[in-house]
Amino acid sequence: MMRFIDVGDLLDAWEEFMSAASHSLMIKYGLRGEPSEDLVKRWLDLTNRYIADGQSREAAGHAAAKYLFPDYRTHVYASEADNIEALLRLAGGK
Repeated sequence: MMRFIDVGDLLDAWEEFMSAASHSLMIKYGLRGEPSEDLVKRWLDLTNRYIADGQSREAAGHAAAKYLFPDYRTHVYASEADNIEALLRLAGGK
């Protein structure tokens, strides 16, 4: 039996997923606001390039955030941010 997936449901799930990644990046890197979907994707790509170049996941994530987000570490939030592995998974990485 073939099952069909509702495209609207997929889009809703994608938006929820990206929103969670954006919020987590804001908390982790002390950003003023949540980065756009485009910036989340750029952060993921750059982080993965730095990892491929030999940096640890944590160092790569911070380096990418510092490069991409002009408001990097300008805010402190009361909640503890996710670890880099969770952020990479949430943003669509490995």
